[in-house]
Amino acid sequence: MDRIHGGNIWPYLKAQGRSLRDKVIDFSANINPLGLPPRVEEAILKNTGALLHYPDPDSKGLKSIISAFHDINQSNILVGNGSIEFVHLIPRALKAGNTLIVGPTFSEYEFAVRSSGTKPFFVQALEQDDFKISLHKIKKSIPKADLIFLCNPNNPTGYLMPKNELLDIFYICKRYNTTLVIDEAFIDFLRNEKKITLLTDAAKYNHLLVIRSLTKFFALPGLRLGYLVGQRRIIDHISKFQYPWSVNSLAQAIAGDIFKATEYINLSKKFIAREKGYLFENLSEIKGLKVYSPAVNFVFCKLENCKIRDSVRLNKRLRKNGIIIRCCHNFRGLDNRFFRIAVRTRNENKRLISCLKKVL
Repeated sequence: MDRIHGGNIWPYLKAQGRSLRDKVIDFSANINPLGLPPRVEEAILKNTGALLHYPDPDSKGLKSIISAFHDINQSNILVGNGSIEFVHLIPRALKAGNTLIVGPTFSEYEFAVRSSGTKPFFVQALEQDDFKISLHKIKKSIPKADLIFLCNPNNPTGYLMPKNELLDIFYICKRYNTTLVIDEAFIDFLRNEKKITLLTDAAKYNHLLVIRSLTKFFALPGLRLGYLVGQRRIIDHISKFQYPWSVNSLAQAIAGDIFKATEYINLSKKFIAREKGYLFENLSEIKGLKVYSPAVNFVFCKLENCKIRDSVRLNKRLRKNGIIIRCCHNFRGLDNRFFRIAVRTRNENKRLISCLKKVL
């Protein structure tokens, strides 16, 4: 399985002889299209002096801010260099024997598990079920697992598992001493996230960890900032495996402005809800596409009965128009007919729809 991720525009720019100044519309990265919150952009410019100093190795100030924002004790929080740090830290720190991955999903879970010396096994959502994750299959597999990775909302299918089903899984995990890791990297885009998240539950109980990201919703992929929430004893243990100075000085300096960007947060949720609806409706009208209903800021699609049956080939055609999509052939359980599109601005979404109609 190839180690490919969205947002890698650099090979494209080099091949096309372009630079970041050129207009490239990247639908492959699920980043908030509204860009940086204005107050965060100002904070970055004001705090460049922080780069002259080593960061606080414990990120105490940042933990305090996250603690107040979620009303969770600081001892239940670990801050890291993007959520991806915890994807790799957890299997190493917990020395899990058998790890269940619920897919098709973010491929880095598998890479992280294998690099920790463990062979994962899988429960796959099926195409005939519209990639709805099977609660029954997960429950049946829990007794065999020491660790479970579950992405909710799921990347790339966009499936959102209800909270009652997540809790069902967690209660069985407790019974079998299995640790459930829920990656909530995209949950901030939901308008009702508090009804779905298990963040506060993770702070209270053993056998439950929740990963959160500040990269996607706040459009900070280049800064790298994420956090992990869990019971104090587990957080303390995992922190021992973390590299020193994991979170850079600039990220720590501007964190307060990230969580205070209330107007931006509310505007983004409304914007994404509107634009994902527009994108889903218009993509669904294109012949040759099967479009799956989106929960958050990206739309999962499949090429069906059209002259182009390969998303890699489709991507090459779209690149000639300055558009990049995310081919999904390297997700376990998917093939080259599937691709993912990030929700962007109305004009950018219109341009994508127009290009897809011409190409397909």
